[in-house]
Amino acid sequence: MSVGESREEMLKVIDFISFRMPKESPRYLMGVGTPLDILNSVQKGIDMFDCVIPTRHARNGYLYTSEGVVKLRNSKNRDFMEPLDANCDCYT
Repeated sequence: MSVGESREEMLKVIDFISFRMPKESPRYLMGVGTPLDILNSVQKGIDMFDCVIPTRHARNGYLYTSEGVVKLRNSKNRDFMEPLDANCDCYT
């Protein structure tokens, strides 16, 4: 597998290999960076990830919430003073 397969193909490959690999060895998956893909991969036994998506999104003002992605640089969000995620009681 290399970066560029469809999400469905990636999940099929993870299903096929993850539990065939030794449990005592780290399981690394490259190119997975969305919260949902990370959570799905962890459930399938993957331990480590390396991807540009989180830093690229942070640098460009994207924020992950329970409702999806918020683009902080959009004009409608410029003066928004409500909690960023109504389902999260964290400080931000």
